[in-house]
Amino acid sequence: EDYTVFSVLDVSHEKRRRILERIFFHDILNTAGGVCGILSILGDEAPAELARDLSGLHASMETLLDEIHSQRDLLAAEHGDLIPRLQDVDAGEVLRQAVARYATHPLARRRGVELGPCPPGTVVSDPVLLGRILGNMVKNALEAVPRDRVVTVGGEADGELVRFFVSNPGRMDDSAARQVFKRSFSTKGRDRGLGTYSMRLLAERYLGGSVGFTARDGVVEFSVVLPRTGPEGN
Repeated sequence: EDYTVFSVLDVSHEKRRRILERIFFHDILNTAGGVCGILSILGDEAPAELARDLSGLHASMETLLDEIHSQRDLLAAEHGDLIPRLQDVDAGEVLRQAVARYATHPLARRRGVELGPCPPGTVVSDPVLLGRILGNMVKNALEAVPRDRVVTVGGEADGELVRFFVSNPGRMDDSAARQVFKRSFSTKGRDRGLGTYSMRLLAERYLGGSVGFTARDGVVEFSVVLPRTGPEGN
C-alpha cells in the first residue's frame, strides 16, 4: 500500500527569538555607540591627566562594539541572513590594520604582533568579514603563544588566490586538531570555541574561500585562502 507521511514543525519560538535578537542588538549597539561617542568628545576636551584614562576607556568601548557586531554577524551567518558587502580590498592594508589593531590589545601584553610578508594587489572581499576572520586568528594565536613570544601576521599570492596567515610558536595535539573548527570546541575552557568555527563559516559560506591550519616544527599557523575575484557569482 502507498502511504504519505506529513510532518509539521512549529517554528514560532524561533521566529520570536530572532525578533528579540534583532531588538536586542539594535538597542545595545545604540547604547554602546553613544557611550563611545561621548568618550571620544570628552577625550578631545579633557585635561592631560585625564586624557590617557579616557583614551583607554574609549579603546575598551570600541572593542566592546566590535564584539557585539561580531556576535550579531555570526548569528546572521548561521541563519543565512548575512549579506557580504564585496569590494576591492588592498591585501597588504588589511594585514597592516590587523597588526595595528591587535598590537595594543589586552591579549598582547608581554607578547608581540608583527607584520610578515604582504601579498601585492587587491582581493574582492568584504573588508569587515575578512577583518573578523583575521582578528579571530590573531586573538587565538595571542591566547596560545607563551609570554615574550611573537605572533606573525602575513600573506602571499599564488596566481588568482591570496592566502592570509597568522602563525605562532606552539603545538596542537591530534585530538584538538580533529575538532578545531567544530562549534563550541575549545582547549581554553567551557563557553568558548566560536572563534575558529566562525572563521570557517564566514570564509567558506560568504567569501568563497577556505580556512585551514598546520601544526608542525613547533609552529601553529592558521590561514584563509580567497580568490582574487571574490566568491563565484558575485
